[in-house]
Amino acid sequence: MKKAINYIKIPSLCLAGLIAGSALLSACNAALEETTTTTTEETTEATTTTTIATTELTWVTYANPKDSTTYKKLELDGVAENYVTVTDYDYIESEKYVLFLEKDVYLPGDFVVTLDAIVDEIEKEMGVSAIPSKCVGLTVPEMDFYYKDKTPWEGWYIDNKIPIFVCADHEDSRPGCIGNQDYVRICLQDLFTKELYDSLPGYKKHAKKLGYIDYVEITECLAVNIAYRNYNYYMPGIIAQGVGNYMSYTVPETLAEKFSNISTANKKAYRYDSGVPKAVNAKNAEELFAEDYGINDYTSYYYMKELYGRYFCRFLKEEYGDDFYSRLNAALNEDGETRQFAWIVKKTFGDDVFTKFGDWCVKKKVLQSKQGIFPKRK
Repeated sequence: MKKAINYIKIPSLCLAGLIAGSALLSACNAALEETTTTTTEETTEATTTTTIATTELTWVTYANPKDSTTYKKLELDGVAENYVTVTDYDYIESEKYVLFLEKDVYLPGDFVVTLDAIVDEIEKEMGVSAIPSKCVGLTVPEMDFYYKDKTPWEGWYIDNKIPIFVCADHEDSRPGCIGNQDYVRICLQDLFTKELYDSLPGYKKHAKKLGYIDYVEITECLAVNIAYRNYNYYMPGIIAQGVGNYMSYTVPETLAEKFSNISTANKKAYRYDSGVPKAVNAKNAEELFAEDYGINDYTSYYYMKELYGRYFCRFLKEEYGDDFYSRLNAALNEDGETRQFAWIVKKTFGDDVFTKFGDWCVKKKVLQSKQGIFPKRK
């Protein structure tokens, strides 16, 4: 077995991952051990004795399972038409993420190039890094609930890169895509081999192939994960999910001109608003942010977090400028331990920010309809 020879400066944690209770200290392939020694000095001319305790920090290096893996490290050539069929639990490593690939995943040659562009644009628009220094020391999280016996890459040291699982769903369970504080999961039928897809009756009945890769959904999952990775304490879903949903509108729109595959996904995306149980106005906007839609309710109105959050982000950008999210993220990191999130928002943008937002919603006719807004499909 090859020994890992790389060292890290500080075996730190990605604190966002602690939201889910992840034991991330095991993430490091290098750790510090403390050794305490005591030195006693006696003075013959005095009756006092001085005792000095010193602590020495020593690096202890552990083997990284990634260095001795039998799984292949794949590379794509950047040409869309040149597909690669995954035949084992293989992986692709990029600058800011690692793709963990399951057998029967079918990737176009430009998949990594496209994801790189999406991550870069998310960073630009949100004003934060996808690989913050606070995430140094991460390993691949366990996904045993999906991989059944054991996550094939569990325990791999991947520094501060985003772990992205690209799944083939042999169980026909249709888990979909998700972005959370620990990882991104991509499970799309258009990334399955034809043989696998034809063997899955659930997909053939309920999730037919689109004929393109849904980079809009992938963008949202990546943005949610990046939001969580940049937060020190606790981030309310209305902000993380809201900015993720907002990025799924703005990022594909920005990149569509340069990437035809993103342009196709953006044009085909069905954009709708679910019905709201309470219309947002100047009087209740802050209350809904802090209570019903934001912090305390994780059941009935769960979907409202991304809907309210998306429009709140759109309003903040229009009213306060392109750097609204980096300002909000900095303020949340400074005062987030208080969990007084509405107060933090007002401290950042002014006491009237929610009143303005409520008036904006009424004027724009958004977050008003109990029936929702469902445009005709093109």
